[in-house]
Amino acid sequence: YRTGEARVAASLFFLSYTARLLCPTVAAHAMGGVVPDIRPGNLWWHYGPDGLRVRIAEPVAGVGIAESLEP
Repeated sequence: YRTGEARVAASLFFLSYTARLLCPTVAAHAMGGVVPDIRPGNLWWHYGPDGLRVRIAEPVAGVGIAESLEP
C-alpha cells in the first residue's frame, strides 16, 4: 500500500478486503439473490504490483453470511 506505517497499511488492507469481499456478498443477500461462497478455501489471492487481487476460485452458491465470516 506504499506506506511506511504498519497501522496505515493494516487499515487500508482491511478496507480493501471489506470492499472486495463483504460488500458484494451483503448486496447479493439484500437483493434476495444467491450469496457467493467467500470462505477462504474458495478464494484465490494474488498480491502484485497493483496491490491485492481477490477472486472467487469457483463461482458457486455459498453458505450464509455468518458462516462465511467464521474464523
